[in-house]
Amino acid sequence: MVAFLYYIPIVKTVLSWDYSLVIRPLFNAWDDFLYRNYRQTGCFGPLWSPDAQDLGGTLCLEVIKGRDISQKFSQYIHIRVGHDSDHSATVTNSDNEPRFRAKSYFTQELFSNTLVEISLVNDGLYRDSVVGRVTVPVKELCDVRTFHGWLALEDAGGDAAGFVYVASKYRALGDGEHDALRAEACAACGAEGEQWLRKERGRSQKRIKIRELIDSEDTQDVDKDTGEV
Repeated sequence: MVAFLYYIPIVKTVLSWDYSLVIRPLFNAWDDFLYRNYRQTGCFGPLWSPDAQDLGGTLCLEVIKGRDISQKFSQYIHIRVGHDSDHSATVTNSDNEPRFRAKSYFTQELFSNTLVEISLVNDGLYRDSVVGRVTVPVKELCDVRTFHGWLALEDAGGDAAGFVYVASKYRALGDGEHDALRAEACAACGAEGEQWLRKERGRSQKRIKIRELIDSEDTQDVDKDTGEV
């Protein structure tokens, strides 16, 4: 009906421009603002509690798969620990059991009152929307040192929004296995000291394709049936 409009250069430019380049960063900036000022997960460290203890060490978090998740768009995982955050590449949830490749390392702001925030986000055409979130105290993950299990997501209204299977590994400074875990964290960082996934702020399609290529060459693959490493 309006195909003829694409023959008009100016109109074609307006109709075909990728508006997500503007709207996606706005979504990210707004979510960051809410996190820092209003969500409980953004309240951590001695500034919020004089009794907060610096746990130190290195924390590895991996979101492997999901279940009972409603699907409208391709989706991705967003992990926050303190002021640090990480994205996974997008996955298509075709069978209600998406397999994620979200593996992140955190070495800063691991206080006794820090909360890990894991969000499942719909990767919309122009803007993103949060499907559900789950929060876990960092101290609990540090106390158990190694954790594998399902965590329940809740939407903004507090209703069930599915589950994500999470694996975590924490090693304190002085722990015999800490140096090896810190070496893994360093290997996952780029020249700018950032993890690769974190550079996908706005989820550049080119970077996603490169990341998927790297993952396909990873010698430590996720089992297609169990979703476990």
